[in-house]
Amino acid sequence: MFIPNSKQDRLQIGQANEAISMFGIALSCESHQDGETEIQFHISFAPDRNVGARFHSALFEVSFYQHSDDGTRRLLNVRDFQPKDEVGKGSEVHIRKNLEASMGVKGGASFVSLETAATGSTTEEYTKKTASRVQGANTHTSTVRWTFQEDAGHAAEGGLETHYMVCARVPRAEIMSIRFWAKAILGLVKGPKSKVELNMGTMESLYEKALYLRDLHPEET
Repeated sequence: MFIPNSKQDRLQIGQANEAISMFGIALSCESHQDGETEIQFHISFAPDRNVGARFHSALFEVSFYQHSDDGTRRLLNVRDFQPKDEVGKGSEVHIRKNLEASMGVKGGASFVSLETAATGSTTEEYTKKTASRVQGANTHTSTVRWTFQEDAGHAAEGGLETHYMVCARVPRAEIMSIRFWAKAILGLVKGPKSKVELNMGTMESLYEKALYLRDLHPEET
């Protein structure tokens, strides 16, 4: 059980690896005066750049529950969540392409017919901005799903950013729990597979973490 005393306290709730590439999620909590608790999720992507790996996309879905003294639990309605649709700060990607060209010349009717061909290649280099996108959806009154997607254009080589923070606001509760699952798609340049899926649980087999939040709300004790 996680027992935070302040919003600076953070708990690692899940991690998945492929070699030294890592996809991780940590949790922190913040109390608000309006009777709500903000649950913050810190999503980290650390691809192995030495082998050209990058994360293409990811998904994170979480549900919230309140626990009663008699041992029962009920769903907690999500009052707000962020982000709903956000484009990242972006970064510059240098792109280099080799272009090939050909040319043919043919003599006129009063000359001996002559046709020649010449081929050559040039290199085109340019820099483009690449920015990932995060979208959130309230799939159920107590459940939020966020999707993370790299730039879909020519600058997609940038992949996902290394860190995101998403959050949900729920009614204040002394004891609550979350149930979640997540996955990320890692692109590989080397190896037998071009893409690998990293998972934390599944829709059918959820991860669960309990949170004891009484110390986070000292005014209630």
